Amino acid sequence: MRTEQIALLLLLCVARHSALRVTRRTIARGAAVAWTPICIANVAKTLASGGPESPHGVAKREMIADTIAGPGRSVLEVGIGANRNALLYPPSTRLVGLDATEPDARAVARAAGLADFSFVRGRAEALPFADATFDAVVTTLVLCSVDDPGAAAREIARVLKPGGRYGFVEHVAAPEGTWLDRQQRLLDPLQQRVAHNCHLHRDIDDMLLASAGPGRPFREVLRCARYVDEDMWPISQQVSGVLVR
Repeated sequence: MRTEQIALLLLLCVARHSALRVTRRTIARGAAVAWTPICIANVAKTLASGGPESPHGVAKREMIADTIAGPGRSVLEVGIGANRNALLYPPSTRLVGLDATEPDARAVARAAGLADFSFVRGRAEALPFADATFDAVVTTLVLCSVDDPGAAAREIARVLKPGGRYGFVEHVAAPEGTWLDRQQRLLDPLQQRVAHNCHLHRDIDDMLLASAGPGRPFREVLRCARYVDEDMWPISQQVSGVLVR
């Protein structure tokens, strides 16, 4: 474990269990201040990952290859942000990016190699598209921060054409009882405050797997597997998968 992780966890433990009324709030505030730069640094590392040596980057490339089943597909990426996945799509892709905030110039520039790119502002839980609009939908590190992941999954299924695919790479709750599980549970409330509602300890994979089957939003699970990217602590436990509408 890194030195800054140990220091922060000790600080939070004291804040959580201290019986001193005066110091509990002070220590909690100190923990928030201490965690913010660590959180920012880890988010920056997360966004910069994607090289061939990165488990997260490999997972994204393989997921998009499995999700985009042919040339000229219409694809929605929910939570597109700065469009960092643009180079992973086939050049003939017609990509629509959705995000809660307006895109910056980098998002547009990165889409230059695609057949078509457009941006729509909106929320994952209420996608502003008609039923059966897209051949594929993609999310990467998005469902951690939406208010209702289940509603987002239902909306994704709704806008997919029959037989369309939903590909995802998301961080998830660590296995119960592990050291990472304890870290995530301890840091989760603070993470939500300083990282735009990012929840460290959501069982996103279980929720998505439960959404596939007879009478459910998705017809089948094409694949779904967990992996670990240690460099992305505390979101090192991740899952990659593809569901079929």
